[in-house]
Amino acid sequence: TAHSHPRRSSKHRRGKGDHCAVVRRESSRLHDVVSAMVDRMAYYPWLRSRHQLDASHGVGLGAVVFEQFADRALVSTTDQQLCLAFVGELFDIDVERDRLKRAGVHFESASDSELFLRGCRAEGAAFLARLHGEFSAIVWDPFRQELHVITDRFGLRPLYVAETAGGVAVGSEIKSLLVVPGVGTSWSETGVSQLFAFGHFFNDDTLFQGVRAVPAATVGTYHLDTGRYGERKYWQLR
Repeated sequence: TAHSHPRRSSKHRRGKGDHCAVVRRESSRLHDVVSAMVDRMAYYPWLRSRHQLDASHGVGLGAVVFEQFADRALVSTTDQQLCLAFVGELFDIDVERDRLKRAGVHFESASDSELFLRGCRAEGAAFLARLHGEFSAIVWDPFRQELHVITDRFGLRPLYVAETAGGVAVGSEIKSLLVVPGVGTSWSETGVSQLFAFGHFFNDDTLFQGVRAVPAATVGTYHLDTGRYGERKYWQLR
């Protein structure tokens, strides 16, 4: 049970899959935790799992996708300064790619994920505010020691976040967060009442007190140096 929208059930059929990330001060079990998160989202035997770890910072990213999309599940810049886990689809990609090329941005593939990563790196929030698509993204920036979670302008691809004493966990499926030590799994009376009264949730509520939905058109950032998570809007419907 999650923040459902009409197109959500088609995500695996369209090959877009799921993704997750975790930041843990106790990095000795980082691989086990990321593997457990990914396993929770691997519904079918034909799906392929990928994960990438930065053990020195206690950060792990994971993804579950169709095999033909496996090379796009987790991508990094050539200098390894940014790592992206991307789920969804971008529109008008040729227009955006040509515009970025004219600005001097070099591309190595025609994938949505690379366009997203290089656009964010070049222009930040201005790129996101102009972007057409349905997506959620997780970006790890080891240089600034920041983990960013990003939703599209209308929140068509759900993304959930849970803060813990030792870090933060993020996933496109709530069940992936429930295996992370420290995530609060107590029932949310507000979330339960919303589900049974209206059939869906409002705002950022879920069934669990320790799990929140990331709002639409939002960049959430966890800073490793301070251990704090905050969110900011990058676009608003006029």
